Amino acid sequence: MFNQARNTVKIKGSCIIFIDEIDAVGYRRKSFRNDMLQGNRESEMTLNQLLNEMDGFQENKNLIVIASTNLIDNIDDALLRPGRFDQKIEIEPPTPLERSQILKIHLSNKTNNLE
Repeated sequence: MFNQARNTVKIKGSCIIFIDEIDAVGYRRKSFRNDMLQGNRESEMTLNQLLNEMDGFQENKNLIVIASTNLIDNIDDALLRPGRFDQKIEIEPPTPLERSQILKIHLSNKTNNLE
């Protein structure tokens, strides 16, 4: 994914990587002392690879990595360091009126009984 993004920047000039539910791969690692035998090696390897890839980005303003999560408190601290996912934007759930407006947009060209 990261190699493809770098190539896209070379060809098209810019690229955005969006990682949905980053907590699935960026879950807070357990302390080695307390959970030596309970760690998931594959998850830690995936997280370490992600961290290495993100460290490999130089000051390239044409390649942006965005991630989302509902579990920000469970994200590994290493992912939240400067130069990685260091800016947070909280989006509140839509109000009932906003939900209705969203639904109307998505149903505008479909037969429905909503009005």
